[in-house]
Amino acid sequence: MGKYKGNWTKKLIVVLLATFAAAGILLVGCNEQAQTRSSFSYAESSEPSSLDPTQVDETTGGNIARYLFDGLVTYDSETSEVKPAVAENWESTDDATVYTFHLRDGLKFSDGAGINAQTFVDSWTRALAPATKSSTAMAVFQPVKGASALADGETDKLTGVQAVDANTLKVTLDYPMADFVSLLGHPAASPVPAAAADNKQSSFAENPVGNGPYQLKEWRHDDSIVLDFYPWS
Repeated sequence: MGKYKGNWTKKLIVVLLATFAAAGILLVGCNEQAQTRSSFSYAESSEPSSLDPTQVDETTGGNIARYLFDGLVTYDSETSEVKPAVAENWESTDDATVYTFHLRDGLKFSDGAGINAQTFVDSWTRALAPATKSSTAMAVFQPVKGASALADGETDKLTGVQAVDANTLKVTLDYPMADFVSLLGHPAASPVPAAAADNKQSSFAENPVGNGPYQLKEWRHDDSIVLDFYPWS
């Protein structure tokens, strides 16, 4: 991007990310007196195509989206193993066709809107809807019952995803898949606030409202992206 070029920049960014990631871990666990805010500039070798998690289809956008959004699960940075994120735990039936996720309490987006199981039903439905034109949603949700029908415009409901209660999400698959949970760390499976995203595809792609440990502060196209740390999650 513009003025950010050279290997020294990449090394600097790695140091910044490591420093602020460590700070984030500490601050989230502290009391309200420690709720300070910090920013860092994130530079990449290319411009992200979008910051809407349903539109992310390249590495640059994916890297940034993971700081802005938390899905049900995430990946360990060293082992790549699946770890809890919004979902504190989950279980599946013996035949690996039904998965039940139990969400953490008190989750919110950066605009203050709450996050519950219905948020995921709505967000995944939006991701698969033809109007969203996501190039990655079907790769993530293809095993889910009703995903293909929704993506093909045959229905506006995602029949395989159900909010059992505020903190319980039930996902039914068309066929057994033992490693289904590993798909859900992709940005396309992130929750999205309905009020921010409805009928505002272009605006949301430029000014996303997420639930991750960082918030977009500024995007200067072809120059820089600034993320602001704020421990709301």
